[in-house]
Amino acid sequence: MAATTNFTTVTLHLHRQIALLKQQANLLGTLVEEQFENALRAMAENDLELAEKVVQLDKEVDQREITLEEECLKIIALYQPVAVDMRFLISTIKITNDLERIGDLARDIAQLVISNNGESRERIIDFAALTAKVKWMVRKGLEAMIALDSQMARDVCNSDDEVDEQFRLIKEKVISELGKGNSNVRALITELTISDYMESIADHAKKICEDVVYTVDAEVIRHSSLADTPLNSST
Repeated sequence: MAATTNFTTVTLHLHRQIALLKQQANLLGTLVEEQFENALRAMAENDLELAEKVVQLDKEVDQREITLEEECLKIIALYQPVAVDMRFLISTIKITNDLERIGDLARDIAQLVISNNGESRERIIDFAALTAKVKWMVRKGLEAMIALDSQMARDVCNSDDEVDEQFRLIKEKVISELGKGNSNVRALITELTISDYMESIADHAKKICEDVVYTVDAEVIRHSSLADTPLNSST
């Protein structure tokens, strides 16, 4: 009887710690989304002050990511969880790392705005379709993370090809402009770099969703495209 009571107490403590961890992870996600949205707005409006705020917020994101990882490791060591609880903790470590990387990329976009000194100019590349899709993936990825919604997470993963296609079109546009002798080489390279950052942000949103699927469904989908490929295949 005492052993059963002790087990129940330990389980209650574990679930309280996990609930607190979820709150902290959700707050990190909110901060990162704010950082990303502000970086895009700073870019669109050539807003140096806002770009500086994005860069400054990065330190807080980094610290929260470290704290969350330490908390996950502490809970694993103290409670030795199994099944869905263990999957959640492992996924949280990976998800917070991906959130931190999205924050880094948002900071990089802001730093490009700063390096251009807020110069206002007509854009050569149309970011609208790429930006809209990446923003959607980040928003829905965070919603899936908070709700532990594996179907929403799968929908986000399936959208990554659309981002890749938009990035491919932008690269072709840059190559075409350079081939036509467009003299604004710096602007073209800057806009290609920003597009590359956004494509990378989409990749991290996808990874977050892959970990949501792993947590909820105990299914690893990040290498699903290789499932039917023989290990000794030469193709």
